[in-house]
Amino acid sequence: MGSHPWHVKFYSNKIENREVEDVLSSFPELNNGANGLYNITALQVAAAFTKKGVTSTIKRLIENGNVNYINQGDKLGRTPLQYGVMNGNAELVELLLNSGADTECQFLYLCSLRTSREDYNKWNKLYSMLPPPDGWGRTPLHRAAKEGHVEIVRLLIKRKANVNVQDEKGVTPLLLAGGNKNKSAFEDIVEILVDAGADVNIKNNVTG
Repeated sequence: MGSHPWHVKFYSNKIENREVEDVLSSFPELNNGANGLYNITALQVAAAFTKKGVTSTIKRLIENGNVNYINQGDKLGRTPLQYGVMNGNAELVELLLNSGADTECQFLYLCSLRTSREDYNKWNKLYSMLPPPDGWGRTPLHRAAKEGHVEIVRLLIKRKANVNVQDEKGVTPLLLAGGNKNKSAFEDIVEILVDAGADVNIKNNVTG
């Protein structure tokens, strides 16, 4: 699999939306729902590789699935919505939210991995290509606030995302917004979060 052109492009962040279908065709088992030792779905992969906009592939997968499929997380709790937020893809995020995506999905390590060596080698190749979580217990709002995705923050809050949700270290979206290097985005996101009821007095469990 390592010799596939899209494999190289993924690591250089140059994979094209139209090549998502090529990735999925390499794993036909994904068409049957969550597969492999990592619980990966076709919609997760499509969302992870779609950097901008919404492809016909994603629309097809959503139309053929259901709310449970849309909210299906892998072994680290990564859902299609999490990937859409990671990519800053507001159009995809909005589509997923309108289709029933859960705003409170969290990065969680679910269980130990027990499988054959053959299965491990096969699925680990795909799994290792998917963007990793940046902190356990974090929701899409955490990520959007941290990355400065103003429009996505608005979309999530409109869908009643918990503005005071804390990750395993007690960090809230508001605390993460403070680390954003984009001053304009930082100010906008802080204002949006505070207006939505974010508690400015919450401190994390590590530094206080």
